[in-house]
Amino acid sequence: MTDDMKLMDCIWKKAHSLYEEEKVKLENSKLNRKALIELAAQAITRGTVLEVQLHFLLAACGNCGLDKIDDPQEKEVISGAMYTAIQVDSNKVSTVVNKIWAKKRSDISSNAANKLHEANGNKAKHKAIREIWMTGIYSSRDECAELECEGLKMSFSAARKALRNTPNPPA
Repeated sequence: MTDDMKLMDCIWKKAHSLYEEEKVKLENSKLNRKALIELAAQAITRGTVLEVQLHFLLAACGNCGLDKIDDPQEKEVISGAMYTAIQVDSNKVSTVVNKIWAKKRSDISSNAANKLHEANGNKAKHKAIREIWMTGIYSSRDECAELECEGLKMSFSAARKALRNTPNPPA
C-alpha cells in the first residue's frame, strides 16, 4: 500500500467514525422536523463546499502518486473513484435524516395512540378483564366477557377482544 493510499484510508476511517458518532447523537436528540431539515440543509451545503475543496486537495495530494501512473485511463479511473467516495458520504446525510425523521414520526404516533387509550381508560379496562379471567371463576372467555362487560362499562365485543390470546387460568 502506497503512502497516498494509507493517507486516504486513514482519512476515510476517521470520517466514518465521525459520521457514526453524529448519527447516534441525532437519533438520540429530541429535534422536531424543522430542526432536522435545517441541520440537513446546513450539512448538505457544507458538504458541497467541502466536497469541492476536498476534491481539489485530494487531486493535489494525489497528483504526486497519480503522476507516477503513465496510463491516462487508469488516472481517470482513480480520480473518479476518489470523487465517487466523496459523493457517497454527502448522500448519507440525507438518508440518515430521513430515517431519523421517520422514526420520530412513528414514535409521535405511537405515543399519541397510547395517550388516547390511557385517557379513556381502555387499557385499564382490558387489564381488569384479563385479571378477572385469570382468577379461574369462568369456564369460557365468552362467559367471562358477557358477565363482566357491564360492570367494567365496556361492550361485550371489546371485552371479548381483550381476552383474545390470553392463557388459560391456572388450574
